[in-house]
Amino acid sequence: MQPKDVPLLHGSYAPADAREILGAMIKAALQHQRLQDFQSLIRYDGNCAQASANIQKLCRAQEELDRFLEVAKTMQQHLSVRMSLQLDLTEAPVEERSLLAIPFV
Repeated sequence: MQPKDVPLLHGSYAPADAREILGAMIKAALQHQRLQDFQSLIRYDGNCAQASANIQKLCRAQEELDRFLEVAKTMQQHLSVRMSLQLDLTEAPVEERSLLAIPFV
């Protein structure tokens, strides 16, 4: 199947609006990764390396966004935001394949 590009967000936003929109996206991604990490801790008695790495990346992204928004606010500028999802199909990890084969009831 061909990769899919799905536009999400395009436009000019005041720093406060950009903080609200983009902050909510980062917060949702952080919550998901923290849940994955917690589930790994419960199931396997250890942290999920991928989730931990993603959490660090998202925290750095939030810090970078905060700095950029502060500059925009100080300079009384808006932010031009262009965001899209690039989706590709990839092979599921072996440990998840058996779960994918189970029909949902």
